[in-house]
Amino acid sequence: MFIKKNKPSIKQKLMKMSMATSIIAILLTCSLFVAYGIINTRVMVIKELALVGKLIGNRAGPALEWGDKETAHRSLQDLRIKDSVIIACIYDKDNNVFASYLVNSSSTCPTVTAKEFVSRAWNKLSVYSKVSFHGSDLGAIYIESDIRDIIREIPNYVGFAIILLFIVAIIAYFISAHYQRLIAEPILNLVDVTHAVIEEGQYSSRARKFEDDEIGTLTDSFNKMLSTVQNRDNELKDSNETLEQRIYERTKDLEIAKTKAESANEAKSEFLRNMSHEFRTPLHGILNMATFGIDDVNTGVTDLSALNAYFMKIIKVAERLSGLVEGVLNVAKIENGSEEFNLTKCAVNEIVNVVVEEQQVLFQKKGVELVYNPSSIDTQIMCDRGKIIQVLTNLVGNAVKFTPKDKKVTISIKQDDKYVTFSVNDEGVGIPEAEIEAIFDKFVQSTRTKTGAGGTGLGLAICKGIIKGHNGRIWAENNEVMGSTFRFSIPSFLE
Repeated sequence: MFIKKNKPSIKQKLMKMSMATSIIAILLTCSLFVAYGIINTRVMVIKELALVGKLIGNRAGPALEWGDKETAHRSLQDLRIKDSVIIACIYDKDNNVFASYLVNSSSTCPTVTAKEFVSRAWNKLSVYSKVSFHGSDLGAIYIESDIRDIIREIPNYVGFAIILLFIVAIIAYFISAHYQRLIAEPILNLVDVTHAVIEEGQYSSRARKFEDDEIGTLTDSFNKMLSTVQNRDNELKDSNETLEQRIYERTKDLEIAKTKAESANEAKSEFLRNMSHEFRTPLHGILNMATFGIDDVNTGVTDLSALNAYFMKIIKVAERLSGLVEGVLNVAKIENGSEEFNLTKCAVNEIVNVVVEEQQVLFQKKGVELVYNPSSIDTQIMCDRGKIIQVLTNLVGNAVKFTPKDKKVTISIKQDDKYVTFSVNDEGVGIPEAEIEAIFDKFVQSTRTKTGAGGTGLGLAICKGIIKGHNGRIWAENNEVMGSTFRFSIPSFLE
């Protein structure tokens, strides 16, 4: 049995616990029994004294009536057969002692305080009874007893309690021995099986189930655990036997990872090509406009409106170039964690209304319908207002950009206990399923939405970084009929 030496087993512990509980309960019961016996004996002695008082009172009535002290005295002397009586006194109408029985010469009759009275002290018991004859109260009788009758009964009660304690303890021992086995044996069986598993590695061993109780449930769970361990051990053996196959599969995974890395490198190269094109075009525009302006000045042309037009075009192209640089910087900030978020409570409807108002002209120019039904509740979220507007503007701008004329783009809001979800649904060309996750990576564009002018492939990457900074999530789905839906969720904070 797998038990440390010099340590009591669970069997012994259960036995000690059961026996201690039983003996304490028996001792308490026996103590109550002895106490009850003493109290009951005390009551019986008092009743007996009262009865004796009445009997002697009946005999002493005529003696009081006729003033026969000798007869009264003889009546009291009969109490000698009751060795516990130490004082007995008969009083006349004037409460004077008429006759007495005193065991000790030093004892005296007490003063009468009542005609009917019972007195209880720790070392004596006494009763007063009135003496009547032919319906007339002629006096009283007082009888006092010590507690020797009670003391005589105490050994009997204690002896009986000891015998009862011994008998019940034996019965409790055998009952405890029987029932502790119902608990100890299943547990000891579990210990033996555990020892077999740990020391000998016998994972095929199973513990025996004794009863359908909590220990039975534990046994079932233990056996299930062993089955799981055994299966994993077999799987490990099979895995070791198929190590070559796993090495091949790992090599294949590495090749896939290499392919992905090459794709990412190709995407980066494409990004650099696109950036070169995007930078080259505005730079050429700035150089051309500046050259035209200088030529006009050198040739003496002083038309300020023409020069102003050159400068306005230069500003417009420079703003586009600045936007490209800002996009690259935003991606860098998001990746290195230096992007700051100014979180405030903002109304969802107000954010969407700003984007709708800003994009309305673009929708009208493209001939695409914009649909937005304001939320039925005044939902507020904790967010960076400008950045969430930037994300929504980017998604709405992409939607209208790739949605054909006379189609529509729908903005909707959905809320649950934890998140507010923004959705932008379009009826455009959709996204290839293989690219639906990759389009949120930097430098990546969908093959269906690439334009001849190229693009930076940073917009959705910036959106992803902003939503991640809000502890949210952004994703895309293709619609069942046509187009796609872009969604992002951020934690909601209701008023």
